[in-house]
Amino acid sequence: MTLLVAKLLAGWIAALGSLAPISIEPPKDEPKPAVQPAPTQPSTPAENPPPATGTTKVVQPAETPKPGEPLKFASADALLTALETADKGMKSLSSEILYDRLFELEGDRQTRKGTLLFRNASVGADGKPLPRAFAIRFEWMQAGERLEKRANWYVFDGQWLLETWPDEKRFKRRQLVAPGEVFDPLKIGEGPLPIPIGQKKDDILARYTAELLDAADGVEDATQKQLVASGWQLKLIPKNPESDEFREVRLWYRPDAGGRLLPRMARTIVRSGDISTVVLTSVKLDADIPEGVLDTKPPQGFDGEVEEFRRPANKPDARPEAKPEAAPGANPPKASGE
Repeated sequence: MTLLVAKLLAGWIAALGSLAPISIEPPKDEPKPAVQPAPTQPSTPAENPPPATGTTKVVQPAETPKPGEPLKFASADALLTALETADKGMKSLSSEILYDRLFELEGDRQTRKGTLLFRNASVGADGKPLPRAFAIRFEWMQAGERLEKRANWYVFDGQWLLETWPDEKRFKRRQLVAPGEVFDPLKIGEGPLPIPIGQKKDDILARYTAELLDAADGVEDATQKQLVASGWQLKLIPKNPESDEFREVRLWYRPDAGGRLLPRMARTIVRSGDISTVVLTSVKLDADIPEGVLDTKPPQGFDGEVEEFRRPANKPDARPEAKPEAAPGANPPKASGE
């Protein structure tokens, strides 16, 4: 799960800072969807879909709707164009999050529920740039028929990923990005949260073919269909599948009351065949970020280890392997068991 969060979800994460302003109770305004995994075989596309390549060279922009009319997109190209500026003016995003993974080989399934808080790139009070960052608090986990309260928190600040297990007072802190480098956690194919908002269309189409599908295509669960209704589905297939982590990525967007495109659901199939689904409900914009929530320093009194960034051994500036460290005031670190 740790590597998946670091590479796929996050790490689709909070230190000791409180997330109290973000409720983890089931939302009242939107039903909590039950996740149904997508079939590993491509489902039947909507009527008259764009060509399978989805890389139309001529940009077909979205029609300009009249006041009160919904947005319309004629192609995947047009939707990707709109998503390039979907984060304009957005300071933060918070939501309930449900993460489900079906393991192809074992046939096992795990579902986690919690909260997500995302901070868009901005400028801090000191005038210094603040990178995109996010915190996820998973509070519940279901394996098979068993549902239990199990806290597993993540924070990514643009460079460091902190994973904590509060009940066990353990942590693992890893530097995923080299000092001085910039990393977008939402970037498809690279970031842990595959939800492109504000990402350049050309960057996506350089790696994937894109196809615009009916929102209900491939969605079997009735509650999920309701969640994505009146929205759009984008299907991405890697151009170089042998070098890409994903075999398929599906993304669902729906506008809010003001017409801004917001992510609602994402589904990925990795090369091993595992299917991961992320569902966002009770999505809110520009909520205040509680102090300390995006802090990735090791928590006081926790046991754990710290891993600094290391380049591959064949790189001239490769760094030595990091050694475990204890957080200030903590006992000597012990194995994470993950």
